[in-house]
Amino acid sequence: MRVVELKTLERLERKPQVWLAAIILLAGYLRFWGIDFGLPYTIAPDEPTHFTIALRMLKNLDPNPHWLNYPSLVFYLNALALVPWFLINKAFGVFQSLADIPYPEIVTMGVGFMSVPSEFLLSRGLTALVGTASIYLVYRIGRALAPRPWLALLAALFFAVSPASVYNSHLIRPDTFAVFFGLLSAYWALEILREPRLRHYLFAGIAAGLAVSSKYNMPLIALPIIVAHFSNFGRAGLRDRKLYVALGASALVFFATSPFVLLDFTHFMQGAGYEVYAQSIGGHAGTEGDTVAWYLNFLASTEGLISLLALLQSVRILLKRDNSGLVLLSFPLAYYLIINFLVVRNDRTLLPVLPFLHLLAANLVMDILQWLRCRNSSRRWITVSAFALLLLTMLIPLSTAFAFNESLVQVDSRFTAREWLNNALPPASRLAVESYTPYLDTLRYTIQGVDALIDHAPDWYVQNGFEYLIASEGMYSRFFANRNRYGNFAQKYDNLFNRFSEIKRFNDNGYEIRVFKTNVILPSDRVAARFGNDGELMELVGYDLLDRKPGDPLQLRMFWRALGEKPEPYQLELRLLDAEDREIGKSREDLFQGGGWRLGMFGGEWKIHAPPNIPPGAYRVQVSLIWTRYNYALPAKSWRGELIDPVLLELSVVDQK
Repeated sequence: MRVVELKTLERLERKPQVWLAAIILLAGYLRFWGIDFGLPYTIAPDEPTHFTIALRMLKNLDPNPHWLNYPSLVFYLNALALVPWFLINKAFGVFQSLADIPYPEIVTMGVGFMSVPSEFLLSRGLTALVGTASIYLVYRIGRALAPRPWLALLAALFFAVSPASVYNSHLIRPDTFAVFFGLLSAYWALEILREPRLRHYLFAGIAAGLAVSSKYNMPLIALPIIVAHFSNFGRAGLRDRKLYVALGASALVFFATSPFVLLDFTHFMQGAGYEVYAQSIGGHAGTEGDTVAWYLNFLASTEGLISLLALLQSVRILLKRDNSGLVLLSFPLAYYLIINFLVVRNDRTLLPVLPFLHLLAANLVMDILQWLRCRNSSRRWITVSAFALLLLTMLIPLSTAFAFNESLVQVDSRFTAREWLNNALPPASRLAVESYTPYLDTLRYTIQGVDALIDHAPDWYVQNGFEYLIASEGMYSRFFANRNRYGNFAQKYDNLFNRFSEIKRFNDNGYEIRVFKTNVILPSDRVAARFGNDGELMELVGYDLLDRKPGDPLQLRMFWRALGEKPEPYQLELRLLDAEDREIGKSREDLFQGGGWRLGMFGGEWKIHAPPNIPPGAYRVQVSLIWTRYNYALPAKSWRGELIDPVLLELSVVDQK
């Protein structure tokens, strides 16, 4: 390809490494800027789950992730990255063993807490590092397409500021890794086209296997290898073993880095099958419908002119049947066509296509400048045209990427609402919170996390004793924004919002949080102890000590809540203990007091048989729930899952005149 002989371009050509370093620094700045967003709270979906899997593998020294919705490579990489972090913390006495590393606390999607934020920051940093390293691979592919560096540098610059890449490089997700290894495989595929040596096939296949082991949706990354191979050999390529070496290496590397796809095949089919169903049939509320229009609009709003230039260059490649262009185009074209047939659409699904769009767009830009040169245009005109094209192509993605990073470091309603709630709500309040609401201390409050508040009817929250409901636009706005498609969900939110009193609304930084009060009546003393082997059967909500006269037995009004459908007989045992924890009274009777199994919250009054004239003072009641069929005392746990042994109620006995 002939080049434009401009002074500025000549300087660039003499020192491409300097320009490349500047572009990589820009990419790193955008990807590491705000990398600690939200911490110590976790506000993005999926991140705590992915991190927990990697941490659990390390803590248990168990290579099986026990979650095969995604392949395992990224979990392994994150677990390995935590090893030096742990050793450093151990050397400084922070941890004594792997068992001391805390897991994230996950209340619901987008609502969690990290007691040691640095472990989470490390995994985010790993993603950002891989995202930044991908810029170099785009540059290397550009150099493989053209001998001089301009195309490569321009493509690297486009990808450096790509908003979707910047955003996803901030998150503990596998998509950025899949892009990195996909680019690595594409580079070696171009090397196959240039020189079909066995080692090029081997490297391309290994990288393709790593890409698929990062994300199941990447098998089409083998297409550049296949196109390069048959471009060299035609039909005779069917008899050339090097192609099969590449494909075999890809499969071997995939199974080596995601071994439990085979070793735990049942769970793989369940997990991967769920993802396939959700993406292609089941959908995900708020990210469905009109996939073609959504992707076109997304590209126009985030990549701007780059997407149009890439489209035009794709047409030119197909018309010219340029071999290197076909190798480059094969993966993004096939992949893009397929994802438009899925039900779910989002930026991370499109992410693997973007660096190829940037390479295609950069190629066309250079061809346009070459065309101007061939028309004997003046150098000044060509220079002005070059900078005008660069400005037009960079304006939308660069401004969008900066705006995104600015939003990460700004305070929004999740933070201001948290401060208000901590000051306004009394300790032990019972709250139901949906996804993307503020995290509140689960030791201070009793908190039920749900995906969406409309998962339950409004009366359910009253019947189950929740005093406050917290709603987030991160969940409900998707339904209000598209009532034509989600009219039923939007109506449910309308009903819920109209059913309860809204006591506060926040809208800081354009993010809305609403707080509602149900006015449910609850006991003054709260317990929130959950009985069952996994705390799944019955909850003791709280209690009140009823007034008594001298000589009368102690009487408690207790509020219970059934946590699920388990219509079994249970008995309630109460032991009255004095200040020295000596038993001075006891009672045991049917938990339901003859009324049978009850759903939701229910109350009752229980007498404790004790000496008739116990003096006023401080006492405690030990509560046991007996599974009658087995005469088995059920363990009790807090809402955090911590064992409560025993469950003790504090009483202050006062004689009433």
